Amino acid sequence: MKGVLDTPILLTAALKEGFCRQILRDGLQNQVLYTSPQQLLTFIQITRRPHMAPFKDYLEKFIILYAECAKNIKPTQDQAADLKNLGEDQRNCLNIALMVQANFFVTSRPQDYETQEIQGTLLLSPEQFREPRSQI
Repeated sequence: MKGVLDTPILLTAALKEGFCRQILRDGLQNQVLYTSPQQLLTFIQITRRPHMAPFKDYLEKFIILYAECAKNIKPTQDQAADLKNLGEDQRNCLNIALMVQANFFVTSRPQDYETQEIQGTLLLSPEQFREPRSQI
């Protein structure tokens, strides 16, 4: 199965033990995860914020390892253009999911979506992903 994790999910997985880290672990062991150069750049930009300074080196190593484990693609078109309420990072991550026809997209902002599925890709919160996955 193919999936995409949004940038806040990746950041949380890097910094804390919990749902997000379990999702990342499961994704890397049992699924095929996708990322993009833009998502990796966004992650690195977040590590430059002053409150992230204590974790900067660790997070940079984390994202390098993630980039080596996930399949890196560049979305060729904005398939989420009609979703005007999405921020740039959410739109980029959703475009990755739609381009690769992912089975799931785990988002930290499920409230931004009016539906739980777009073009066959399930939009899941971390909690929904951890539920029994007969739906995926």
